[in-house]
Amino acid sequence: MIQPLKDMDGNYIPLDTVMLYDDDGPVVDIGGFFYASRVGLWSATTVEGATLFPDQYHLNNPTVKKDIDEFFKALEAIVENEKFRNLLKNHFAELKERCE
Repeated sequence: MIQPLKDMDGNYIPLDTVMLYDDDGPVVDIGGFFYASRVGLWSATTVEGATLFPDQYHLNNPTVKKDIDEFFKALEAIVENEKFRNLLKNHFAELKERCE
């Protein structure tokens, strides 16, 4: 039975995928995928002609996820800041007064 093509994070890789990512985020341009049925292994060829194993690469850029995680941590720190809460509270109180 042919196993689905997956990346190192366990994401399914569509066969029309044209790029994968290293751990550090650089793009690897993919020319195509092939399956070796005797050993049950997926491989890929790059546009430069090199062979690689897709399960050692990421479908999505791993550095973007880190950036998003850092963004949410920073946003959480802002929201938990008492000064920010007071600023929002005052702003909405002022808006409320204007609407009454």
